[in-house]
Amino acid sequence: MNPFLYMLCLTLCSFFLFGCKSVNTIKPSDTLSKKAFIEDVRVVTDPFLQSRAKVLGINETLTEGGFLKIQVELENLTPRTKHVEYLFEWFDKDGNLIPSTTRSYRVRELLGRETIFLQAVSPTDQASDFRLKMIRARR
Repeated sequence: MNPFLYMLCLTLCSFFLFGCKSVNTIKPSDTLSKKAFIEDVRVVTDPFLQSRAKVLGINETLTEGGFLKIQVELENLTPRTKHVEYLFEWFDKDGNLIPSTTRSYRVRELLGRETIFLQAVSPTDQASDFRLKMIRARR
């Protein structure tokens, strides 16, 4: 057998055998895990926002002074920018509403498919629970 032909066959066979054993270096473009939506009775929304923005998570912690700190992760489910008005209400251990000096809605903008965090700290260390109200922002 011709040495050139022999080397050509050997090279092609090695490409065939070892080419199938190569490591796949291609990854999916979306490597983030999918988050589940949380249905929480402490979050109240209007019908418009119910299908357009979802709560992904709620974190509760206490500050060094004993105040309740809340962080809510909110996702815009649409490709369009949405404006949301939100208000945190605070309750004591008996379920009574705690009066607050900042009892007005705040406005946040959510870009299309954006995830944001809404944060608030209770006005007193007597707060043990909260309610988040969200409505479509009036223009």
